[in-house]
Amino acid sequence: MGMRIPTALARALQLLALCCALQEGAAQDTLSVFFEFGKWRIPHEEQATIAAIPYHYDLSAVDSVQFIGMADSIGSLSSNLKLSRRRALEVASQCRRHFSMQTPVSTLAMGAIDRGDRARNRRVDIVFHMDPTLDRVQDLLDSSEGALPLPGARCYIIDCDLIGRFIVTPFRKGKREFVEVEIPGRLTVPNRYGAVLDMKLPRYRRTAGTNEHIRLKWTRKPSRNKKAPAAYTTSMPKADFDRYGVLIEKHGDCVVPILDTCMRVDHALMQELQHWSRISGSKGLRVRVPRHAVDNSARYFHGPRPDVPITWEQRDGKKHAAFYYTKIPVRKGFALDISREMVSCADHCDTSLFGGWPPYPPCAPADQALKMFIETGYHGQWNVDRPYIAIGLMRSVTKGLVSGNIGLDSDARPLASLRYQYHFLQFDLRELIPTERWVWPSDQAVLHRYYRTYFGTELRWRAGSVEEGLLEQNLHLGIAYVNEKPDALLTRIFVQGGVAIDFRSATSDQPYLCWSIGTFFRLYRFGE
Repeated sequence: MGMRIPTALARALQLLALCCALQEGAAQDTLSVFFEFGKWRIPHEEQATIAAIPYHYDLSAVDSVQFIGMADSIGSLSSNLKLSRRRALEVASQCRRHFSMQTPVSTLAMGAIDRGDRARNRRVDIVFHMDPTLDRVQDLLDSSEGALPLPGARCYIIDCDLIGRFIVTPFRKGKREFVEVEIPGRLTVPNRYGAVLDMKLPRYRRTAGTNEHIRLKWTRKPSRNKKAPAAYTTSMPKADFDRYGVLIEKHGDCVVPILDTCMRVDHALMQELQHWSRISGSKGLRVRVPRHAVDNSARYFHGPRPDVPITWEQRDGKKHAAFYYTKIPVRKGFALDISREMVSCADHCDTSLFGGWPPYPPCAPADQALKMFIETGYHGQWNVDRPYIAIGLMRSVTKGLVSGNIGLDSDARPLASLRYQYHFLQFDLRELIPTERWVWPSDQAVLHRYYRTYFGTELRWRAGSVEEGLLEQNLHLGIAYVNEKPDALLTRIFVQGGVAIDFRSATSDQPYLCWSIGTFFRLYRFGE
């Protein structure tokens, strides 16, 4: 079963924070910064405490630093959680200059603490995790601002773009534990989430024992979706990944990122997600994801609000054994992204990045250019069927189509028509193929071939005498096969039927049934 290490790290941080509140271990030191009621700005008297950190602690022996934000019990749970997070981030930002670029820095928001003096609960605990065997990885320059990196220094920092975008699968080689890190191929090409991962960028792992940085070697792995780009995989010792993650190399002004625990879209899971393709919309959308992409120790949610967690369903049968199933809500035609709480760089915890994807109706090309076409087919009215051929112009409008044509029928009589169609439903060809009902959303970005169902009206004229001529107004329902490929010759096949009245007939007050079948051949697209 696949497991995501960042979530496991978040749980470890929470457990560590609770232990820190109860006692101080031999391998760590704790410094507290206190705040005024309801405030997150650091008081002036506490600034001196932060400035004195390099004089009271051996920072060369610091393995990692954690900032645990707390608030008193006055106020709502949500407001206290937000306040404690802002306090932790503020202190972490002020202390960043004191630490080596190699030192992992993380934050944790505890929310309200109802223990002892309320004034002492309004604080941030700075927990220094010490490792006496750690060697310093770069020289530091003393200055009035604290310990700063040398100009042009080289450092290795956590790859913030990669966090939350990989799938981690543990495995063993003999007695040693390793992890396989997989990057879905869709995240390495332009995608709807915006961030494109450059896999040519060198990335490294740091060995826990020697502090040596080793460049990772990525291999290509075929995607489960044959239409998607191949995935990238690498492996490393589990202990190295748990402690340091994946690193990138920087030069010059190296700023160590601050880690935070927050709600984020699970990009890797979303790239592996499939939904059940269907003609009609619904309030809930059936989706499935491979089991290796789900961390069973984490909670998943709809969008950025952790009010209703997602429940994964397991199904019996061999074909269902590799997947988890669930339903996600559809609002205004968009399905919500799946998110979870994970460790992330603080500047990547922006909930405004949450969005949705359109599972239904699929996104057909919005080509509103004026097109010239040749139409051929059959008209049926008064139990008389007449073949015809015509040339005309058509243009797409909001959820509809307007067209007009002139031509000849099988009796060589001139005819013309004006039409308007309203498209109330469109669906992909795969909707009609029972064996291809599970669809990757990324495959529906642009549809070239699909069906449209519509209702419309047509004013049709045919030259001739009162008995043979026609001035018909009809209302009809229809369905059309549409091909919007730029080089397609046959662009449309349609069948429609309804009721009509002939204004030129002596019996024009009696509606009759009418029908049409035809094809469109595109001649020219104005504006190309």
